[in-house]
Amino acid sequence: MMLLKKSRSSLNGEFTRILHEIDLYPFRVVGVLLVLGILLSIIVMSTHPPSLSSGETDSWWQIALNLAHGHGYSLCLTNYFPFCGSANEVTATREPVPVLLFTVVAWLGKDSLWLAEIVEAIIYLAIIVAIYFLTREWANT
Repeated sequence: MMLLKKSRSSLNGEFTRILHEIDLYPFRVVGVLLVLGILLSIIVMSTHPPSLSSGETDSWWQIALNLAHGHGYSLCLTNYFPFCGSANEVTATREPVPVLLFTVVAWLGKDSLWLAEIVEAIIYLAIIVAIYFLTREWANT
């Protein structure tokens, strides 16, 4: 039992030391998180290449391609709207801001789904940095 108490206090001391190091060098910690995020993104992209069947790519990417090719903000997904058709393409299946962002990506990247995946990873990594700076601002540090 005494050994368990020593082990817990040792872990507690180690945890406190790590938190102190994080407080001393926050930019290094954010940098390490970014490097880990980049490595994880590379691993995920190489093991699961982007395709139209992954996630919700079949909906937002098709709308982005329609916009990039001048066909308007349109898509008919019968699982969302069972009565849509060629004369009635309901377009409220996706919110416009991400679709518009990826329309620009599709236009610049000549319909490259790989480029869209890279931009998505950059957005995720930017969220880490944004949360760090927002937290610093809110904490007044």
